[in-house]
Amino acid sequence: MCIRDRNGEEQAAWMAWAVADHDNCLAALRWALAAGDGETAVAIAGGLWWFWYRRGYFELGRELLAASLEWPSSAPLIRANALNGLAAFYLVDEAYAANLACHEEGLALRRALGDPAGIATVLHNMGLTAYTMGDSDTATARLLESIEVNPGGDQTSAWAHLGLIAQERHDLAAARRWLELAYDAAMAASAGWIQAFVMNFLADVLRELGELDAADRLAQESLRLFAEMDDTYYLPDAQVTLAQIALDRGDTAAATALAALAAAQYAARDDAVLLASVTLVQAEIAGRDGQREAGAALLARSQALRGRASRAVSPHEQAQYERVAGALGVAWPE
Repeated sequence: MCIRDRNGEEQAAWMAWAVADHDNCLAALRWALAAGDGETAVAIAGGLWWFWYRRGYFELGRELLAASLEWPSSAPLIRANALNGLAAFYLVDEAYAANLACHEEGLALRRALGDPAGIATVLHNMGLTAYTMGDSDTATARLLESIEVNPGGDQTSAWAHLGLIAQERHDLAAARRWLELAYDAAMAASAGWIQAFVMNFLADVLRELGELDAADRLAQESLRLFAEMDDTYYLPDAQVTLAQIALDRGDTAAATALAALAAAQYAARDDAVLLASVTLVQAEIAGRDGQREAGAALLARSQALRGRASRAVSPHEQAQYERVAGALGVAWPE
């Protein structure tokens, strides 16, 4: 598998190849594990993790990466890549200690190799872990450090996530500045995943700023690109953004359809946080349609779903809950 192409110019072809050849890759990986060939197992699992992640194969990815990494490896770069993948699956599970243990080992390997781009990747991902844990100060510091250690590298994702953190802190002006930096960098690169990723983040900030036409254009293009790449993990995020834009325009029928599509996909992968988020959007849609009782029930369901996750509720989320509860006439706990 050509790892370098998974986010580059050949990413659509890479994804299609991975879909077509996945069974053969799994057979080779399981043979390597059974034979005790740790080198091969780590190389294959490390090459497949991003595909598993984007297709929502979280349990499979975690199981096979963990099994592969039990074996020692004489190829530190390949091991570091596999550790990064396993950390991503631990983050999905909110297994923060295990996630950080993978990153610490990976960071030590990258530093021993003198690999500034790899060091930046690990610091970036440690920042995302801190953000998920509700520590936005540490998250911001890690992301800025990732930029500093690799100043000549691609900063698109770091800028995008700094924008997301600023949005979660209710600083829409800063969110827009970071995301516009990320957008300009993404548009200068090859078309594909990073463009779609940044477009959706920026579209959501523009929506909150009331710039619905610009937000709609970006979110539609994000959706198109994710669909073109058959990226089932990120595609519903763009659907949620478009549902909120439709709701802001008063088109509750379109909002309902888009939110339902996203909810089904989040439910299929049992993502409590994102399912709670789209259920909150559905509660607001019901309220706008005059269905206050249904809206209140959806609000309660969203709250219950969100309570299943250990991830801290951000100030932005809390404000959304309070706003929807107020619109529905539901008392909301302080």
